[in-house]
Amino acid sequence: RGLLYHASATVPLELVAPRIASECSWAWSAACFNKALLQANRLLRVLQAPEAARRAFSLLEHRMEVGRLRMWLLFLIMSIAGHWAACAFFIAARLDEASPVRRAREDATWPRVDGLWNTTLVQDDVFIELERSRLHAYARSYYWALVTMVTTGYGDIVPRARVETWTCIICMYVGMSISC
Repeated sequence: RGLLYHASATVPLELVAPRIASECSWAWSAACFNKALLQANRLLRVLQAPEAARRAFSLLEHRMEVGRLRMWLLFLIMSIAGHWAACAFFIAARLDEASPVRRAREDATWPRVDGLWNTTLVQDDVFIELERSRLHAYARSYYWALVTMVTTGYGDIVPRARVETWTCIICMYVGMSISC
């Protein structure tokens, strides 16, 4: 896993096919799916995360108390898991918003209730217009993920659909397994 591995993981393939990348807006369509496939090469970096963490913590072991090291390790793991949970919850709402079953119902997904986006149906495509910035949407998702994973659950952001509910259940189990 040398230079070729790192090069293939960092090359922005969506720039190789700019037409596909430019066709994707916030509408859930085949162009967005193709763009997501072109960006999937970056997931190769995830495979190296355990080894990098092992090296970093072996260096820190000699410089820090064990209790403090474990606290920072828990913080790091919860931060990474929170990021993945936030992305999963947001994507679950987006997928549910674009599903044909959702189009027949008028109830809203959590981002629509939270005022993050509005949707418009044009022919067979669902266009999602963000009312706030992407950073704000990520911050709200990340807030939900951390509150859910530490099992506090304030109730201000709640799952509204089946996909969101299952994502929430999985995130709660992940959070409990990390903190135990």
